[in-house]
Amino acid sequence: MTYYENLIKHVHAAMKKHPRSPVVMTTDTFEVVASGKNVSKMAAVIRKYGSQGRLTAVFQKPIVNQTFI
Repeated sequence: MTYYENLIKHVHAAMKKHPRSPVVMTTDTFEVVASGKNVSKMAAVIRKYGSQGRLTAVFQKPIVNQTFI
């Protein structure tokens, strides 16, 4: 399984678990490290992981008339 197939699988699972909330995931292990609508808490988690040298990505399920790219 390629990296992108694995990424899509994990993002899809996270979106099913947190359907309306943004999700912060690590890019190496695909671990969900934060979710929710509180942007300041999510930013703190992103800064924390960034200071450790790890990359994170934020994903959010689009509303019905939008496309996820």
